[in-house]
Amino acid sequence: MARTPWELLKGSATTLRIDPHGNNQWEPSRYVDLVFSDGSHLSSDCPFLDLDQESRQVTCGIS
Repeated sequence: MARTPWELLKGSATTLRIDPHGNNQWEPSRYVDLVFSDGSHLSSDCPFLDLDQESRQVTCGIS
């Protein structure tokens, strides 16, 4: 397993995408917390998302 320094992840993003069949709608919330061996962490908080056939993807930054 390759190790990646957390400094390389800062400023990156996570993406959530749906591929609906018909008239589907998702309203998820998403929280990502990356915890590193030195005790530091980076996070991404995307509450109140709205995904449907017109808006299929959302990207949230990691800081």
